[in-house]
This record gives sequence, structure tokens and C-alpha cells, in this order.
Amino acid sequence: MNRLILTLLFTCMPLIAKAAEPIADYSASYSVQYNSLTVGELNQTLSTLENGDRLLRSETRPRGLVSLFRSDNVKEQSRWRDYQGTIQPLEYRYERTGRRPKFLHMLFDWQEYQLDMDDKKHPWSLTLKPGTLDRLIYQLAVMRDLSNGEQELQYHIADGGKLKHHEILILETETVSTSLGTIEAVKLVRDRDDDSDRQTILWCAPSLGYLTVKLQHIEKDGATFTASLRELTGRDTSVFTPEQRPVNNPGFRTTP
Repeated sequence: MNRLILTLLFTCMPLIAKAAEPIADYSASYSVQYNSLTVGELNQTLSTLENGDRLLRSETRPRGLVSLFRSDNVKEQSRWRDYQGTIQPLEYRYERTGRRPKFLHMLFDWQEYQLDMDDKKHPWSLTLKPGTLDRLIYQLAVMRDLSNGEQELQYHIADGGKLKHHEILILETETVSTSLGTIEAVKLVRDRDDDSDRQTILWCAPSLGYLTVKLQHIEKDGATFTASLRELTGRDTSVFTPEQRPVNNPGFRTTP
């Protein structure tokens, strides 16, 4: 479950990108639900290192009743840089602890266009394509592309020991409800094969620099995973509109 949410929330860099303003540092937390049950939380932070490189960190851990039965924590981080107006990954780490531990380390050599991977079992390498991303920082490419007014969102991603191609379709704008209030967001859907019964939908808010405020993934059996923004720093949260909640009518009381 942890890997699924991380991969979905944060599996899509443009093949060619225009120059754009740097993405400002931020910290965001998301509540993760399976159907109607809260099962985990995802915390993500984008920071700038002293040498100018950027670091995106993400951690998912179980919550609620699920935490009584599962102790799996997933930590991911991607070190990257702005290069000629594009997002260029330099190093990626994935670590899952708990009952099924897993580790992966990737180094991107852009001089030789080679990607070296190590899972502590069978190290291997593959040839990079221009614009290749790791599976964590695709969201930053989506944010930058949408801010640039791009209409075609296509990405090469290093995942599962090979390069995968993803295409994201831009749909309508909708009002999304979060713990911070409601906000207008662009609805995006991952374009899958016609015979695929799975569906992945993202909502990205223009007033937050197209930060993802909600994600929903529906499996073949109808099981639904939803990640919704609940805390945010580094962005102006006054853009959220407080939800109108019903007020109980206290009724009338006569004076004796």
C-alpha cells in the first residue's frame, strides 16, 4: 500500500521543457485513505541544499487501526538540480522497513547518460534518455509544465529497472475539498491502455503553483486509494476557502 501511494502520488519530466521560475521550498502532509478508512499519512518536503542542489523527501507511515497490524514505513528522497530549464535527477533513494524490507539506490550520470542502480542484491545499469526522471520527482515536472502552460504532459521515468513512458491528460477544473478548505484545482488523469481497468486521477491547484492537493487511484477490483492534503507550509494557504459547515439551530426559548 505504501509503495502504491508513493508511486502514484509523486510516477510521471517533460521530454522538452521551457525555462521556468524555480519551484519554492515547501512542506506538505497528506492523509491516505483506503475506501473510507484512514490507513496512513504521507509527509513531503522540498528543500534547497547549500550547493544549490534541491532535495525532495517523502515518508509514508501507517495510521489508525492499520498501524496496529502493519509497521511498514517508506522513505524516498531525490536529489536534483535545475538544468537549462529542466528538472534533472542526480540521486534517488528508496527504503522500506517492516515486514517486507526493500532498498534501492540510483545514481544518474548525465555525462555518460548512464543510470547505475543498486538494490543490495543485483546491481545493474541502463542507458538514460534525455529528460528521464525518477518516480518521486515527476510531480515537480507536472507542476512546472502546468505553470508553463504546457498542454502535453509526457514523461520518461526510471522505475522497476527500466525506463517507462507516461502520458497525463488535462481535464476540467473542479473544486476540491481538503482539511484546509476548498480550492480550485485542475483535474488530471493518467492515460492508460484501453484494456486497463485501473484509473489514476490527480488534482493540482493553480493558486499553489499546481501543487497536488488530491490523488485518487482505483484498482481493478474497485478498491480506492485517496490521498488528500491536510497541512501545508511554504505556500499561501489563504487561497483556501473555509468550508461552510451547518450550524445547529438552538431553537427559541421563552422567558418565564
